[in-house]
Amino acid sequence: MMNEPEKSYHGLVFTERYGAAAYIARCRAVSLRNTGSILAPLNAFLLLQGIETVAVADRAARREWRQGSRGFCATTAASDG
Repeated sequence: MMNEPEKSYHGLVFTERYGAAAYIARCRAVSLRNTGSILAPLNAFLLLQGIETVAVADRAARREWRQGSRGFCATTAASDG
């Protein structure tokens, strides 16, 4: 399988081309061929926007949590007295 010509890749022999990485190269090539793992342009853009704004959203969420927890502690201490 790895050391025989692959007809769907024009006779490529993975062990000759990739050496020790032949197994992972074949796994990747076959899975990409079978599933078409390429994002549509809009989906790629939206994913990138989400990744780039995670840090901003995380900072905002932490700030809100800190403000909320301070208020909770203050009201709890006042009601204990």
